[in-house]
Amino acid sequence: AVSAIVERLERVENGGRAGDPILIQGVTGSGKTEVYLRAAADALRRGRQVLMLVPEIALTHQIIQRFESRFPGLIGVYHSDLSENRRIDAWRGGRDGRIRIVIGTRSAFAVPLPELGLIIMDECHDESYSQSEGRPVFSASTLAIDYGRLTNAAVVYGSATPSVTQRYKAEQSHWTIVELPKRVGGAVPPSIQIVDLRNELREGNSSLFSRTLEEKLAKTLEAGRQSILFMNRRGLSSYVFCANCGMPFHCPNCDLNLTLHRATERMVCHVCGHKEDIPRVCPSCGSGEINRFSAGIEEVHALTAERFPTARILRLDSDAAASRDTAAKVLETFAKGDADILIGTRMVSKGLDFPNVALVGVVLAEIGGGLLDYRVEEQIYQLMTQVIGRAGRSDRGGEAILQTYQPDRYSIR
Repeated sequence: AVSAIVERLERVENGGRAGDPILIQGVTGSGKTEVYLRAAADALRRGRQVLMLVPEIALTHQIIQRFESRFPGLIGVYHSDLSENRRIDAWRGGRDGRIRIVIGTRSAFAVPLPELGLIIMDECHDESYSQSEGRPVFSASTLAIDYGRLTNAAVVYGSATPSVTQRYKAEQSHWTIVELPKRVGGAVPPSIQIVDLRNELREGNSSLFSRTLEEKLAKTLEAGRQSILFMNRRGLSSYVFCANCGMPFHCPNCDLNLTLHRATERMVCHVCGHKEDIPRVCPSCGSGEINRFSAGIEEVHALTAERFPTARILRLDSDAAASRDTAAKVLETFAKGDADILIGTRMVSKGLDFPNVALVGVVLAEIGGGLLDYRVEEQIYQLMTQVIGRAGRSDRGGEAILQTYQPDRYSIR
């Protein structure tokens, strides 16, 4: 993987063109960050600057630490959560060549790098690279390619789950595709167990935690290892489904999940405004076992504290980590082993490396499956693959528990 990038940098140094991007598709824990570090070292050796892009501000903390330890005094950081003075300093440092590596989110394209030689886009599949709120509206992954052509810089995409679009483009355009199918250091991917929550309900367990997940959490705590609990929902929002077949109730116009409004006890479509009462029987299987799911990360946190009162628990979502510094502190505390369980939303699924994490528990795998997006199955698959990849990143192994009311759903299978 490193050689493929070095070959492009060498080609440019000899007066050629960098050419099309390189796609590195490596499983979680396969060493993609080490590839980036070695490629950056080669670019610096040739007198070039590097633009290192990550999708989320929360991810900059770990990647900055890795790059700072390898390239002390050469790193600049640029993203929207920094003070204006710090952004101006990074901007000027990049322009005058004092800063050789700029690390940031999509806004880091604003930093002028006159000797740019390498653009790296980690987690290239991530939707956060799409700028849709405010102008200019742009896709950072597309911009990276165009910017690379303008500056004759090598462009590297990296992800365990590149989008279908990106992979297809790479194949059809004959990009260099490098696959990293194994984890480094002999680590094996976590074992995955799908828990059918419909069976839990039938057997009298209506808790957010299946008996399997609760048992695994207890064993992980007892072993002195760490766990991550993932909930793809920040606040409280209810939807109604059949406890027998798992089918959520959809809008007849939009085919999206209807949301239960507690004040009126009616289900509402938030796209077209369609409203209807909660049905007495399921129109799909005829069962009268109609249930409602109305939990968010707050409920998961409360239940975890109740079931495991001695556990040290941290929470990471956009409410609990309102600033980059807060998020960085949470991640640093967890990385040092000063907490047992990290509960989070999408922020815990991306690019984080915690070798002591033995267990990932997904509270409800299909949340988000009613989104207005034809790629929703792909996105669920990507999200599950990424969050599961936080477990077992050492030779001690790990496991993942996926709880779901829809075990036959294509993306989950």
